[in-house]
Amino acid sequence: MSSGCCDVDTVDQLATAGRRKTLYVVLWINILMFAAELGAGIWADSKALMAVAGVALVGNLVCFGLLMKHRGEDVNMRSVWLCSRNDVIGNAGVIISGALVIWLDSYWPDLIVASLVAVVFLHTAYEVLRDAGRSWRNEPHTHVGRCGD
Repeated sequence: MSSGCCDVDTVDQLATAGRRKTLYVVLWINILMFAAELGAGIWADSKALMAVAGVALVGNLVCFGLLMKHRGEDVNMRSVWLCSRNDVIGNAGVIISGALVIWLDSYWPDLIVASLVAVVFLHTAYEVLRDAGRSWRNEPHTHVGRCGD
């Protein structure tokens, strides 16, 4: 009697619920990290940036790990995963450039690392736009009907 489409719908709903739960966890981690970074930055007058970057790196690594299992599900989840990856790269870049600026007593490491991070971010933006374009072009036109039609 059933053509199996209802089973597919149930699987899709469970997958969507799993993605939704992961995205909420990632959202709350990022909200808490933002509040912590802002508070520490105000309290320490920006000298806490290297310490805030370390804490943010841990938070972003957790988000990155949570999103890892969803990265290939669709273009939206891949985009979120890539953004999380970029956050990890950005936090690591802040830590590395800060240490090099202090060690070398020069602003050049900061400029070089910032430029490299910008290139990574621009490349990611290109990837997301390319993937979205492919997804849009290849998306089949679906027939909306009742289960079993």
